[in-house]
Amino acid sequence: MGEHLSELTDDWPEVVKIAEKLSLGEKLDRKDETWINELTETTGWDRDDIIDEFKNINVDPSKRAEKYKQLHEEYFREAKKFKEEGDNKQAGEKLWGAVTALIKLYTAIKGIPILHWSRGRLEKFITNNVEENYKPLFRDLLDKNTGFP
Repeated sequence: MGEHLSELTDDWPEVVKIAEKLSLGEKLDRKDETWINELTETTGWDRDDIIDEFKNINVDPSKRAEKYKQLHEEYFREAKKFKEEGDNKQAGEKLWGAVTALIKLYTAIKGIPILHWSRGRLEKFITNNVEENYKPLFRDLLDKNTGFP
């Protein structure tokens, strides 16, 4: 896990600092809140789920599998609801949240930490860790969000 955390430290040192503050029970400042709000917008995840992810940044990924399954199901349900209501922007954001939670579920089952939500890091994970017969499905999820009604 150390290698993956150092990768995150290199790419997003602010995120690691926020995770440290949360684990120590320290109050977040305005800059920290801005980062959390930005991640909420770009990931499709709710604020509480982002904070939970930060608090559990050092937890064995296999212990997070059930959480990722719940997040995937919740965000996919929300995406369908927004789609039915005609709010395609919100539907797309929640669908992205569902896709990232699904990929994080897969990584957790495999015991591989993936601390990023970025498309590039998710693509790297797929390339290096997903069995050949599943790669097209995962890439399709990233590229087209297929399967969405």
